[in-house]
Amino acid sequence: MSDLKSYSSRFQMSYKKKEAERFVPMEYRLMEELGIDNRCDLHKVAIENLDNPRIRQQLAWV
Repeated sequence: MSDLKSYSSRFQMSYKKKEAERFVPMEYRLMEELGIDNRCDLHKVAIENLDNPRIRQQLAWV
């Protein structure tokens, strides 16, 4: 029996109306500044950077 956990490759996220008014423009600005083609890839980059140990250490001070 395998101890490996199976992860879904699909994920859907929705914003509340007020959140969308705030976050969607930020997403498009960041995509333009970082040269990222789509919102999905932007979220992946954000998660990778938040998981970076150095970044986590800085966030602990906030």
